[in-house]
Order: sequence, then C-alpha cells, then structure tokens
Amino acid sequence: GLYFPLLGLPLPAEQPMACPAGALTNARRTDGFGAQYAALVSVFAWSVLTDVPFCPTAWAEMEHRSNASMMWRLVGGSSLGPAATALSIPRGPLHAQLATKRRLAPAVISTVRAAYFAAPKPPLHWYPPGVRHVAVHVRRGDICARANGYIHHCMPGRFTSNGIAARCSLLAAQPL
Repeated sequence: GLYFPLLGLPLPAEQPMACPAGALTNARRTDGFGAQYAALVSVFAWSVLTDVPFCPTAWAEMEHRSNASMMWRLVGGSSLGPAATALSIPRGPLHAQLATKRRLAPAVISTVRAAYFAAPKPPLHWYPPGVRHVAVHVRRGDICARANGYIHHCMPGRFTSNGIAARCSLLAAQPL
C-alpha cells in the first residue's frame, strides 16, 4: 500500500510513517524553480501511477538566486509523503503527461494542489487588490551555460521573443 495522506488513502497500522526502502524520490537538481517543481510533480505522479511509494527530497539548491528551502515550503513539498532516506531511489522527471491520461490524474492533481494551498504563503506586498497584475517570464541568457566568459551550451529555442512579450503586454492591457 502507498502512503499518500492528501489523497485520502488509508495508512495501514502496520505501515510505518517513515520512508520505505525502494521508494521513489525526486532527484536533487540545481536548476530553477519551474524545472524543479515540474520534476517533483512528475516523479510523484509516476509513483502513484506505478504504485511505488513516494518520499520527497527537499530542494537544497536553486538557480537564479532563489531560496530553495523557502520555495520548498511554499509548494508544500513535504506534504507529499515521508522524507526520503538513503534507501530511496532518486529519479529525474518521469513524464507526468503519461499519468494525466490515466484515471489517477485527478487524484495526483488534487493532491499536489492541496499540498500547495495548505502551505503558508507570505503576504503579497507588491500586488494591491483591485488592480490587474501580469507577470511575463522572459527567457534570455539565463538558459545558457557559461564558463570562463564563453557560452558552452545554449538553448535559443527557449528564448522568449520580443514579439511574444509585446503581444502579451498588449493583451494584458485590454479590458477583461
């Protein structure tokens, strides 16, 4: 049996609340928040789909000067199962889109959403109510690996074009 308290699945009395050996966990990563969160959800969905216990590994490092432990708390990562141990099997993203085509998708989505919304959030000081707020994620050189002043690996296909950013701004300015 699996231990997923937010799914409402029963926890048998004989099953310890500690992470069992062989459970899946999200592999440690160093990239940005979006990639780490997508990987966490992907491995969690895969574990539910394959009936393998999931034990999350808290984020320790994150690109773009983000506070990894704070972001982990904001998404409620620890609510997805008991903490991983040295006996957990770290996995990278396991194609959560496969799980969305299965009957477990609503349970996975509701569990991840419940973990996120149950976690305390800081007040939003920069967003007064009654005003529309739009954020545009514009990708530029932050997705190029640099060493010794030279670009070694770059993904220009992931750049956000000026045209897309301009269209987004124009659409956001239109009345609802």
